[in-house]
Amino acid sequence: MYAPIALFCYNRPEHFRKTVKSLLRCPEAAFSTLYIFSDGPKTAADEANVAIVREYAQSIRGFESIHLDFSEENRGLAASIIRGVTQVLQQHDKIVVMEDDLLCTRDYLRFMNEALEYYRKDIRVFSISGYLYPIEIPLDYPHDVLLLARGCSYGWGTWPDRWAKVDWEVRDFPEFMKNKAGRREFMRGGEDLLPMLKKQQVGVLNSWAIRWTYAHYKHQAYNLHPRASKLESTGMDGSGTNFGRGTHRYDVQRVERFSRLTKAVSPDEVIHQRLRKHFRLSWIRKIINFVRYGV
Repeated sequence: MYAPIALFCYNRPEHFRKTVKSLLRCPEAAFSTLYIFSDGPKTAADEANVAIVREYAQSIRGFESIHLDFSEENRGLAASIIRGVTQVLQQHDKIVVMEDDLLCTRDYLRFMNEALEYYRKDIRVFSISGYLYPIEIPLDYPHDVLLLARGCSYGWGTWPDRWAKVDWEVRDFPEFMKNKAGRREFMRGGEDLLPMLKKQQVGVLNSWAIRWTYAHYKHQAYNLHPRASKLESTGMDGSGTNFGRGTHRYDVQRVERFSRLTKAVSPDEVIHQRLRKHFRLSWIRKIINFVRYGV
């Protein structure tokens, strides 16, 4: 009954250890299957840390079962996520996905498993995340969970039928770019989304997450979050491949708090306004995006 956990790692041994220990503090870990996907070294300089990560992975105990997938080649994060999640969902009816720089509360796996079961048949919900961006939720908002028009790559979960709907090539991109109303609706989750998608399609960016977000938009669906984040990141220290040192846009403190699930939840426009404000681009960035990419 428990969702398998797919944990993706690369060359950060200390981050990886902390993430695993964090997961092991969840009581549900003992009943969960853990899949560890370790990407191969990109350069000779990465080989030592990749080897340390894999040595530790082989020593992990405390989960119901553990499956190790060590790649000989460097696939990169996007290809690794797409391949690994697809592989796990061919064998299971749900999944929880983690990367090696996340710390969770003790009730994180409980929340994820309960939400994956509760919203399985709700077609509005494309994915679940235990993380929430550092945005202020209105005091009069009545629920413990909320829906956002933006896919989330931090501690998330989904089901095979949703994952199968993603077009990783985004073949309708030319038609989408001609649809002004569609572009506006896509950016409901943040004005940074359209430039990221354009960069992805012209080969400047290699992101599975922006294509995952686009699939949410295409199917008029949302990511469900708890009102208070059950996750925090340790990867904004310059050690990761996607964010440099000093990136604080995703900084939150994890909070262990019971989250009551409800089918009455619906997208809240005030919360979306605050989400867009959080991801607002500077005028300089907007000008650069328009000159370079036409968006």
